[in-house]
Amino acid sequence: MSTSTKIRGRQNGPTRAEVAAAYERLRIAAISGSVQANAALIALAERRLLLSTEVFVA
Repeated sequence: MSTSTKIRGRQNGPTRAEVAAAYERLRIAAISGSVQANAALIALAERRLLLSTEVFVA
C-alpha cells in the first residue's frame, strides 16, 4: 500500500529558527546599546508598527 506525499507549495513566511535567530540578533544589538534595536524589541513586544503608516502612502 503506497501513500502519496503531499506536495508543498512555496514557503510564505520565515521558519521558527529564522525568527528566533532574528530576535537573538536584535537582543544582542540592544544589549550593545543600539537605540533602534531597543525600539524594535519594544514595538515587537507591544505588537506595534515601528513606522507610521503615512510613510508608505505616496
